[in-house]
Amino acid sequence: MRRTVSSERFPLTGAADIPESLSISPISFWWRVSSLRPSFELDASQQARPLPMADRLDVSYNGEYVVPVQLNHTIIPAHDKEASAWFLAEILGLKPPTPFGPFVCVETANGVSLDYSHRAGPFEPSHYAFLVTEDEFDAIFARVRERGLAYWADPGHTQEGVINRHGRGFYFDDPSGHNMEVLTRPYGS
Repeated sequence: MRRTVSSERFPLTGAADIPESLSISPISFWWRVSSLRPSFELDASQQARPLPMADRLDVSYNGEYVVPVQLNHTIIPAHDKEASAWFLAEILGLKPPTPFGPFVCVETANGVSLDYSHRAGPFEPSHYAFLVTEDEFDAIFARVRERGLAYWADPGHTQEGVINRHGRGFYFDDPSGHNMEVLTRPYGS
C-alpha cells in the first residue's frame, strides 16, 4: 500500500518515527538524506520541509533514503566474447570494450555495463534494446548498412530491410545471434 508525503512537516529521526503520510515501498527510491541538499533541509528541531520535486519518498528497511533501483550490468553469453563486445561497441559508437575478470565489458551512456562472457556450448539468444537519439540512430544505421548487415523492422525478423516507424527503429543480430534493437522512442510513448 502506498501513502504519499503530506504537505505538512514531518520528523526524520529514525525509521520508527516515519509518519503515516510517508510513502513506504521495499523496492525503490530516491536519494540518501545527504544528497538531498538544498531541496531537503533539516532545521534545528529535525523537522523537514516537503520536497518540491517529489510527492512521495520510499525508505529502506533501516530508514535511510536510497537510490532508485537501477540496472548496473548484465552478462551476455557469447561464442567469442571479444568479437561480440567489439562488434557492439563499434556499431553503437561506444567506447572500446574493457576486460574485467572473465568478461569483456561494453558500457552504455547511462552507465549500464554489458559484460560479455565466453560460452563454448549452445545458449539461448536474448534481446537487447538501445534507446538512442535521432543523430545516433542515423550514425548506427549507416554503420549497419556499411557492414552489409541484415536488419529488420520487427523482433521476429519477418520484415527484412525495413525500419519500423514507432519513432524509428530496427533489429539486427550480433555475432552470437543475440537480437539487438535500436530505437529512437520507447514503446508506450
